[in-house]
Amino acid sequence: MKEKFIQLMSASVKGISQVVFIENIFSGLLILAGILIYSIPLGLIAIGSAITGTLVASFGGADKKVLSSGFFGFNSVLSGLAIYLFLEGPHKWIIALVCAGVTAIVTAALINITKRFDTSVLTFPYIILTWFFIGTSFRLSFIKPGANILPQNLINWERELGGSLDWHGLIRGIGQIFFLDEMLPAVLFLLAIFIGSFRYGIYAIIGSAIGWLSALFLGGEISLINLGLYNYNAVLTMIAVTSVLEVKHKNAWITGIFASFLSVQITASLDTFLLQYGLPVLTMPFVLSTWLIQNARKVFPNI
Repeated sequence: MKEKFIQLMSASVKGISQVVFIENIFSGLLILAGILIYSIPLGLIAIGSAITGTLVASFGGADKKVLSSGFFGFNSVLSGLAIYLFLEGPHKWIIALVCAGVTAIVTAALINITKRFDTSVLTFPYIILTWFFIGTSFRLSFIKPGANILPQNLINWERELGGSLDWHGLIRGIGQIFFLDEMLPAVLFLLAIFIGSFRYGIYAIIGSAIGWLSALFLGGEISLINLGLYNYNAVLTMIAVTSVLEVKHKNAWITGIFASFLSVQITASLDTFLLQYGLPVLTMPFVLSTWLIQNARKVFPNI
């Protein structure tokens, strides 16, 4: 019994680190510490969601090796955090954990679908479930939408111009992977990536810099740039395109830079489109950019 509990907790903590493609219990603990420093309830939701997703996968009969790597936890972690942050009301923590459990099932279903196209599932399950639950909140009184996700009319919407640039946005982008906008958690997250893989850590810094500089060059809103909201998708994209996906050449970093730059433009486009539906962008720019490169490589193997 004790051994099974240890295995469950190990897989769950790794599920947190798998959000940034790392299978390392120390990286997972460091990321969890960063979330707890920011907010204890949010940290509890993170580990609770990881445990829920792992348990559902275990009861479902998932491959033990894949299960122990934390693979079935990372989408659940993100969906649990998202639901807890974007919904309101006394039941939101219950809904967050329910969503985390359902996310594990959706992850399994989408893995079966995407493997037919030789494409990685990435964070798509978490995105779909989060959008689904947010959409449900506008119809069912048990689930209450937060004030920050209410649909907006684009006719009356205006860009926020002006403001002073804050270089901390370079680091905050890494924290925004877990929805956090403070420096200390972001630094801990970056350290966690370096612990898992020095190469991933370098690519995370490069991806964040590309996202930050691209948004600045393209005329993004300073307030969003300062919060790192253009960076986090670029970070994930850079790591995935250069290292996580199957790469057959040494120049993948060039493609990674392109894909990271593309994720910034997709972020701006999706943010505008989803604004009228009250839905957050989440990591969809990362998914679209990465899918594009992954499938393009089947035709252009040298990119």
